[in-house]
Amino acid sequence: MVLMIDEAERLAQIPGALEYLRNCFSRLGEDGARYCVIISGKTDLFQTVVEVFSPLERFFQPITLMPLKEIEVFELLQKSAITSRISFDKGVMQEIARVSEGQPYAVQVFGYCLFEEVVKDSKTTVDKKLLERATSRVYGMLETQLFDRRIREGVGHSKHKLSIINKLAQTQEDNWSFTAIGKLTGIQKKHGLGVYLTQLVDAGVLRKDTSSGGYSFFMEIFKKFVARRLGSWTTDSVR
Repeated sequence: MVLMIDEAERLAQIPGALEYLRNCFSRLGEDGARYCVIISGKTDLFQTVVEVFSPLERFFQPITLMPLKEIEVFELLQKSAITSRISFDKGVMQEIARVSEGQPYAVQVFGYCLFEEVVKDSKTTVDKKLLERATSRVYGMLETQLFDRRIREGVGHSKHKLSIINKLAQTQEDNWSFTAIGKLTGIQKKHGLGVYLTQLVDAGVLRKDTSSGGYSFFMEIFKKFVARRLGSWTTDSVR
């Protein structure tokens, strides 16, 4: 038996939840139950769990799901469609890999919407015409289910973080150094710029290149989404 718990970071906000989880499955093990528990959450989930209730770390091995390579996107799409006998045009798979940048959730949304479109048309191949028709729906799902949420959780009530992502989204560049962000936003290190950027990275709004120290939005289409919403965003609207 496989049990999956999604958004597990919320468990840490419930008094006693982690202790109950550990005790419950420990008892099942003592009774000879055969099971596998999979817990998913944000990239900092495991560190949060360790800090809140360290004995729980003995029971789980953390795995960070990184962006998929193009060949892995192809393999995921092809394997997912085997049972339904549906195939993907190579050009379609290349476009999905390019736009999604290998983000697993984005690839999943593309696959879900395209599967519905190909079934609706009673076809067996997902071609570029179907991809064009489904793209607006894909973007809509990503915006409502992923992008909006990242903004709300990443910005919170901070006018400084809102200002940072707004000004970065307006530029032509895709990567910025710490110093460049300071000059662009007017928020310096002494004002807490480092803290704000760390929080935006932890929330998945920005990503940081560990080798260069540069910052970028976690997806290019996310940056475009941020730029389109500039006029309507305030710290009140992202609460």
